[in-house]
Amino acid sequence: MGRTSRVRRRLHRKSTHEEGNFLPDLYKYMHSKGWKNESQLTVRDFSETGRGICYKQTQINNHDNIIIKVPIKSFITIATLETDDDFKQVFSSVEFSEENRINFQELLALYLCYQNHLQQRSPLYAYLQTIPRSFTNPYFCTLDEMRCLPEELLEKIIAQKTTIKTSYANLRKILATNHCACCGLHFLDVTFTIQLYEWAYFAVNSRTVHLSTNYVTTNNGVFFKKLLNNAPTMALAPFLDMANHSDKINTCPMVIANDKNELEFMIKLERSSLPTKPFEQLYISYGMCTNFRLLTDYGFSLPGNRHEVFTITLSDIEKFIKAGKNGYGYSFHRNKFKFIRDHNLHDAMLIIFDEGMSHNLHLVLHLLFKVESYFPNILSEIAFGDAQQLADVQLELNLLLEYKISEYTTFLQQLSRLNTLTASATMAKNYLTECIEFLKMYIS
Repeated sequence: MGRTSRVRRRLHRKSTHEEGNFLPDLYKYMHSKGWKNESQLTVRDFSETGRGICYKQTQINNHDNIIIKVPIKSFITIATLETDDDFKQVFSSVEFSEENRINFQELLALYLCYQNHLQQRSPLYAYLQTIPRSFTNPYFCTLDEMRCLPEELLEKIIAQKTTIKTSYANLRKILATNHCACCGLHFLDVTFTIQLYEWAYFAVNSRTVHLSTNYVTTNNGVFFKKLLNNAPTMALAPFLDMANHSDKINTCPMVIANDKNELEFMIKLERSSLPTKPFEQLYISYGMCTNFRLLTDYGFSLPGNRHEVFTITLSDIEKFIKAGKNGYGYSFHRNKFKFIRDHNLHDAMLIIFDEGMSHNLHLVLHLLFKVESYFPNILSEIAFGDAQQLADVQLELNLLLEYKISEYTTFLQQLSRLNTLTASATMAKNYLTECIEFLKMYIS
């Protein structure tokens, strides 16, 4: 089927809680924060996406295409943490210094761990029930599954694991002697395992919106200011964070003041109309996200993603050459690769479906396959000269992409040979399938 006509497919992500279990309590929480739900939004499971939001009734007078409007005071922000005396008590014996500063995502993840420990005693218990207990990012693949993933995914997983483990170790060091305010037990033992922190970190990473600190200031002090090394602009957004992403629409987030001069976060749909039928899913846009970012940050990919961009690395080209698939009889001098790396010409080597190859990719292929000289002065004249003089390298590019298709097909076959796959590996398979489809369509 065609790139634009294929039905959007995503692995059905089942909710761990049925609507009747969590939604009434979530409504109570939202209403206590001033949410009126005038447009009668609700949550249900959809075959394409799992849980999502929709209207209960036809919207008649919504001429401004407002998808959702919620009070900012329902968000979990730095102001929430500053007013939570029990949570601040966890840091009572901590000496804040430059050495142990953390970023706000880490602090917010720690706060989720703490609230999870409180369970039904938590004022955010209704919201906690809406957060999935597991995520489908490649990060959570088993070791056997990771061996079947391409280099770019492995590099991202390693970077994420390094970041999270370093963060976790730093937080354990900061809180080494502290105790939980609610039970008196050692904080690290009762509420802060690495598995729980990974869950919380990805929850924050995938479910937050960004707000200017002008909208989240508090009159209750600046307790955490000395601990943070960045601005606390992230905010967890109950109910809103159950809206799913679509690449087919554009949405505009904004902050407005209502008739009581209270701040509200609003998302509007741009240049198209809202669904007219009740219980038809409402989508928002997370931005111009490639499938690589959707997979590694959110745990899914989109068939026919109109924002898809495929990245070629210099390592891809080196492996392609070593595989002997290039059709050339001469060797490639190492000076060329050194020149490319020294001048960062291998950055942003991209395939964009409607635009073709990026300038850097065209230049690198030209230097490697069309220029016999390997002397730096000659290479420099070409690299920083007239781009119109670059030769046609479409044949070389197609051969390279066919090599990538073969490589990804091998990864798919290796994953298929495993007895069972985690949900994360299934999502990775979907991503690899979409990459192959994208490259095949580009070549054709």
